[in-house]
Amino acid sequence: MTSREVAVWSEPGQQIRQGTVIKRRGPRSAATVRWENGREEPVPYADKSVKYAIEGTRRLTWLLKPGLLESEFRADPAEVFTQIVKEEGKGIQTLQIKRRVTDLGLPVDEVNSAFTRAKPVLAKNRHLVIERGKHTWSDEPVDPYANLRSLPPHTALDQLLTAKGLKAEQKEALADAIRTALPPR
Repeated sequence: MTSREVAVWSEPGQQIRQGTVIKRRGPRSAATVRWENGREEPVPYADKSVKYAIEGTRRLTWLLKPGLLESEFRADPAEVFTQIVKEEGKGIQTLQIKRRVTDLGLPVDEVNSAFTRAKPVLAKNRHLVIERGKHTWSDEPVDPYANLRSLPPHTALDQLLTAKGLKAEQKEALADAIRTALPPR
């Protein structure tokens, strides 16, 4: 089933209008929108009063309920960032995550500082894979130390004995790799 793209028109002090995108040549091209009143019109890509979202996403909810994103962001910015990654459906860079939030009206400085504070929380989320600034959602929990657990036992022992500054979780993962070579107790 194809996801339906929704257009949301919003101007301060005006009632929000919603429509369905019925034609678009590409992600950065004009869209033909059928508004709730049945009228169809082309909407230029550069029209800042119209934002787009896929039906059923959190982004669409945020667009249709002014103030909701701001209140959720103030309560738990890490959860907002996580929702953006989850809905992306593929890897998304840190800068793109921040832009998704600022595109919805939150101040850049506030988003940047909140992201910095949220990094430790995001790093501990077992459903997020973060590599070199790219965030990807996994429906299955991810073991951040799977690479260490899969090392040959002698290599794991060498790392455990010689590496400096290992976190407790990394030491445990190396110990797991070493245990694979030991006979059962």
